[in-house]
Amino acid sequence: MTSETELKFLMSFEDLPKVKLLPMLQSGFLTGKARHSETCYFDTPERDLWKSGFSLRVRKIDRDFIQTVKLETSSSIKRGEWESKIDRAAPELAIIDHTPLADVLNARIRQNLKRAFQVDVERTSFLLDARDAEIEVALDQGQIRTDPPGVAAAKSEALNVCELELELKRGDAAAAFALARVLATQAPLRLSVISKAERGHLLAEGAFGRPAKASKPRISADMTGPQAFKAICRACLHDFMLNEAGLETPDAAEAVHQGRIAVRRLRACLSLFKPIIRDDAYPKIRADLNWISRIFGLARDLDVMRPAPKAASQPEIATLSEFSGWIEAGRLAAHQTVRDAVGSLRWRIFMIDLTQWIENREGRPHERLDAMPSFVRTRLKKRLDSLVRKGRRLEKLDSESRHKVRIEAKNLKYMTEFFLDVPSVAASKPRGNLIFWLDGLQSALGKVRDEEARAAAVDAAMRSWRSGSESLDRTAIPIAKEWTMPQCDVRKQMRKAVQSYSKL
Repeated sequence: MTSETELKFLMSFEDLPKVKLLPMLQSGFLTGKARHSETCYFDTPERDLWKSGFSLRVRKIDRDFIQTVKLETSSSIKRGEWESKIDRAAPELAIIDHTPLADVLNARIRQNLKRAFQVDVERTSFLLDARDAEIEVALDQGQIRTDPPGVAAAKSEALNVCELELELKRGDAAAAFALARVLATQAPLRLSVISKAERGHLLAEGAFGRPAKASKPRISADMTGPQAFKAICRACLHDFMLNEAGLETPDAAEAVHQGRIAVRRLRACLSLFKPIIRDDAYPKIRADLNWISRIFGLARDLDVMRPAPKAASQPEIATLSEFSGWIEAGRLAAHQTVRDAVGSLRWRIFMIDLTQWIENREGRPHERLDAMPSFVRTRLKKRLDSLVRKGRRLEKLDSESRHKVRIEAKNLKYMTEFFLDVPSVAASKPRGNLIFWLDGLQSALGKVRDEEARAAAVDAAMRSWRSGSESLDRTAIPIAKEWTMPQCDVRKQMRKAVQSYSKL
């Protein structure tokens, strides 16, 4: 087995000439070796291998066939890899028996292994010496295709591939990160932990580019605290990057929502493990996450405020269309701000810094790194006690205090859900009850908060719209205001919140 350390960057085909002319890479691309490869990925129709964290591929380069088994790990930049030269384009299962994948390959899976998708790329690669390290730079251009043999091309799905990989061959990983920062400063390169294999599986399922809900981190009871921290962070970064593609769709509301959840879960993870991962960089990491969260939050607030159509008479239609169009323009501008922030130099460099920081978290020397479940139980109990204190006399609290209770409940729910596969953190029934009532509390308070925010936003929007539309007749303002009035029963939601709190 080999463990590869690599950083993968996505770019558009339009930016490719600029990347090839970067000072540190130009000579390498001129002299580097270009090779065409056809890589077939194999799995069952149910995606059994992928769901277990494995990928199985056979790559044809010239006349050679290379079979590779890859295992996803708790690291964002390291993967277990088992590679063998074979004599054909189909997998040789006898060789697989000498890898961890053998534990997954039962008789049913062996019989149902089929070609899932194919990746055809032109790869130009060369070695680069950087800070006492040797780094392989590889540029991949091509396509991921889902058309298996015999299927008409019209029924196939394709996704363009244009990415730069930095793979550490010798030396310290810090050199690869340093090189990545230089390159990202000079060209619009975006760090990604979404492999070609995952993009292929999503494409085959018709899910690539669609909003993706939170994934479950792979955590086991024998992990140390820092190891569990890395696994959770990797899942959160993965979910955020997966939703980036959805930000470019015509209606990106759900991608904004899920991207914001990914950032919130990441912040909850940092809070949970704070005693063992906090260092001098921690405050800046939190500050940058808060910055992007606010930008996503503003867009999400406008998505929630988005008026729903209602029956209207003909005289009202012109007024409603004008007002809704005015609001929609602001909402779309907020979405553009989200895309600009994600593509900004600040965020692209931060993602490199954050990934390196996560990979370097080993915990403090005095911490008991062998007692992760005990550590997490103690932290969750402390957060629950804090929530209960803050929520006393919930029905009497002001809006801001209720909002803090809601955030506390949401974060505790995220923290608890991270450990669904670790019974030693919490037994199934009490953990399930805790998550259920936390969800009830934060959901009810969230609806109350949305209605309060909507009312304030509508009032502000009405004033601004009215000041810029002096030609409106007297009926225009009441018509528009009625159309955007809150629909939620605030008293009912508060009763639900109080009930959930009492159960906690």
